[in-house]
Amino acid sequence: MIKVCEHCSNVNYTELKALVEEDQFSIKCIGHCEGHDGKSFGFIDGELVIVESPEAFTAAAREKLHLATLESRS
Repeated sequence: MIKVCEHCSNVNYTELKALVEEDQFSIKCIGHCEGHDGKSFGFIDGELVIVESPEAFTAAAREKLHLATLESRS
């Protein structure tokens, strides 16, 4: 599950939407926007992830979601 703020998260919504099913992607206020100016951030599988760029956030999402898929198959 990916949750990002539509106004503050500084992420590439198109790339993130492509990583998960529609019901696993949420764009709305996440209540953690203050103090992250210039960063890219949001929740990936319930964990707040704060990184330097939209590309880094997409990479973090790919990695976390890939690991979660591998763990569910074990």
